Amino acid sequence: MPKILVIDDDRASRELLAYLLQHAGHAVRTANDGELGVRAMTDAIPDLVVCDCQMPHRSGLQVAAFMQADARLRDVPLVAVTAAALPADRERALAAGFARYIVKPFDPSTIVSILEATLDAARSRTRGDG
Repeated sequence: MPKILVIDDDRASRELLAYLLQHAGHAVRTANDGELGVRAMTDAIPDLVVCDCQMPHRSGLQVAAFMQADARLRDVPLVAVTAAALPADRERALAAGFARYIVKPFDPSTIVSILEATLDAARSRTRGDG
């Protein structure tokens, strides 16, 4: 069962993502800001991190930098789910290490399949399939 960490200061988004992912059979942990998210991922390395970009205490870009600097976390796929919708925001996030960039409001009927595809692609890369 894949372990997914959802980091988002917006309670409704965090709870909806957690519910959808749990319903699809994933083990989900949540954090309501970037600092708590970093602590959670160092306590138990997740298979995928879903992270807002604009949060208190540590932004999504700062979370990405932390993950890139830690050899244990560097290959964990990181997906932005954020209200920051400008092309420059997307470019900055992808350059920082985010594998995908999803703008809120997201479509609940497709978000799980998008996240699972990102997880599958990362697993293929680590196995050398892709």
